[in-house]
Amino acid sequence: MSSDRIRGWLIILGLAVIATVFFRQSQQIAGIVFGAIALLFIVLVWYFGYSWYRNNLTAISLMPDKLRALLYLGIGMVTVTAAMWSLHKFGVVPLHGGLFLLDVFAGLVGAALAVYAWSESKRYYL
Repeated sequence: MSSDRIRGWLIILGLAVIATVFFRQSQQIAGIVFGAIALLFIVLVWYFGYSWYRNNLTAISLMPDKLRALLYLGIGMVTVTAAMWSLHKFGVVPLHGGLFLLDVFAGLVGAALAVYAWSESKRYYL
């Protein structure tokens, strides 16, 4: 990118930051934009997760039932916690205090379960 293009983007970003800090409607719009970006991120994660699933379908089918269930449980926990965070950004689900910590904890546990199940499944390749 050229320096003029970078300078133009920085000017637009600076104006957006100033408008967000000083005007209430801009803060609401920024919340909606960040919620949409979070939702887009979740959709991209689902897409890449689906493509990973399609590429590793044989390995997943060779996993023992318990490990496959742990893998699906972990992926489901991460998906639900990410969806709750996105809905919080839209203002639909309030995540305050203990509920936010529970959401983060459930996401971390889900990620740990999925990683554990996938790493254990490597022992069952033929």
